[in-house]
Amino acid sequence: MADWSAKLKLPYIAAAQAQKHVTHNEALALLDAIVQLTLEGFDLVNPPALPPEGAVYALGGGATGAWAGQDGTLALASNGGWQFVQPQPGWRAAQGSDLRLWDGADWVPPPLPDLQNLPGLGIGTSYSPGNPLSVAGEATLLTHAGAGHQIKINKASAGDTASLLLQTGWSGRAEMGTAGTDDFAIKVSPDGSTWFPALTALAASGRLQFGAEVAAQPGSAAAPGLGFVTDADTGLFSIADNSLGLATGGVQRARVHNGGLEVSGAMTGTAVTQSATDATAGRLMKVGDFGLGGNAPSLPGDDLNNTFQTGAYVITSSTLNAPGTAASGVVQVISRSVSASAAPAQFHFVMKNRSGGGVSMWVRNVTGSVFGAWQEVYNQSGLLGAVSQAAGRPTGAVIERGSNANGDYTRFADGTQICSRTMAASAGAATSWTFPASFSVAPVVCGAAVAVVLSAICLDAAPTTTGVTFSARDKTDARRADSCHLTATGRWF
Repeated sequence: MADWSAKLKLPYIAAAQAQKHVTHNEALALLDAIVQLTLEGFDLVNPPALPPEGAVYALGGGATGAWAGQDGTLALASNGGWQFVQPQPGWRAAQGSDLRLWDGADWVPPPLPDLQNLPGLGIGTSYSPGNPLSVAGEATLLTHAGAGHQIKINKASAGDTASLLLQTGWSGRAEMGTAGTDDFAIKVSPDGSTWFPALTALAASGRLQFGAEVAAQPGSAAAPGLGFVTDADTGLFSIADNSLGLATGGVQRARVHNGGLEVSGAMTGTAVTQSATDATAGRLMKVGDFGLGGNAPSLPGDDLNNTFQTGAYVITSSTLNAPGTAASGVVQVISRSVSASAAPAQFHFVMKNRSGGGVSMWVRNVTGSVFGAWQEVYNQSGLLGAVSQAAGRPTGAVIERGSNANGDYTRFADGTQICSRTMAASAGAATSWTFPASFSVAPVVCGAAVAVVLSAICLDAAPTTTGVTFSARDKTDARRADSCHLTATGRWF
């Protein structure tokens, strides 16, 4: 009979053996160490100085000290020494949660059961054919293995569904994913049968498409309800009911409400006029453009015939086609359309400084490209002054008055001239009166003598354009030295 058991190498008690308890206890010690084998560690080579009784160590290659020459064995601390056991293939040993199997040469992890192509897996519940992976629990954790982590849902074609469905009582309430297309969509349902698309990200462009109204928080100018990730104080916000605000830099710049649009600050850009004479259709006109609410701009080319836009423009002494001979002034252009087919008509109104003081005012009509003649509009500053004419047309003041040593004269813009003088006649010869202003043709001269007796003024010769000779005569035709009031009436042109 063998001295040792075949598998565990436990010592047998020999027949008629003395002190049988020694052998028996030795076998029990081995059983205590090997059965439910737990180790202090795997692949150890240096024996501890004071090992606890019954501790077992799995030795690796190159063991030293008391373990020398025992590579690959199990070292059992027993009675202050070491007992070595050779493990057999198939033995299992554990160090904490580290479970290993002796394969005849090394301690290796035990093979796991085949988990490939399982029909299903239920964790905390049972799986079903429609849900081959079923989990019941308070939460499901999927975490990284040292870096990132992805959850992949793959579908066969674009017309299929790859989505995450959220249910209440096994009835769908929300779903997100690619359902029927490759567009990513989020939709919701109140009952599991009627669905409302909330948001769709279009696969072809990445653009977002909302399925219903977008409701944002009201926000404020400092933190708009609709803002931007990189510019948190710029966007749209609700000022009050039916009142929408636009903010930049945390400050309200515009407000839209039931009464219209309010804008704070200056408006710039191509939405407004780019110059004082910019007539581009659809642009807002700034204060001062075309001379409205500000200084009048210069005429294009400094030529009155170059402007066809309504507004006020500056006239200088060098302005072409300006009326009169005065210096600087302003022209007001008024445009109108007589009919849909007619060329635009205009009215030009010019105010200019008179060289002698006051203001001259002029008007003309422009039809299409045909400019009418300038007509002066007379006012207080233009009534009195030097009258003048060109080709029979008045070009100066309405009334001109003057006096000199030869008397007083009054000229009218229509060509009428009246000269007057009080002078003494001569009792001995004819008296000459040189008119204070000449006439274009001989005037009509008349007068009255200041006398206490009969005295009449008689012309000694026909008047000329520059003067006349006369006498004061009594009833006997004798000349008298009376004081005479003389008047000459005629035309100065």
